Amino acid sequence: MFAIEGLAPWCVLLPRRPRLAGALGLIGLQLLIAATGNYGIFNALAITLCFGMLDDAVWPRWLHRLALRRRLPQLLAG
Repeated sequence: MFAIEGLAPWCVLLPRRPRLAGALGLIGLQLLIAATGNYGIFNALAITLCFGMLDDAVWPRWLHRLALRRRLPQLLAG
């Protein structure tokens, strides 16, 4: 726990693979903490912050298309 909480956030400053490992480590730790029933909504908030560590190559292609389809009408209207 101390290694993940102490070292994984610093992976934000590193290249893609260590950043992905840090994000997965933090997400895994938060899921384990959530499984014990502690801290309520804070686990979901911490997982949400970890999504910022992930780049576009991590997400499946269908998710890119879905996001573009939902955002395109907003871009055309604005």
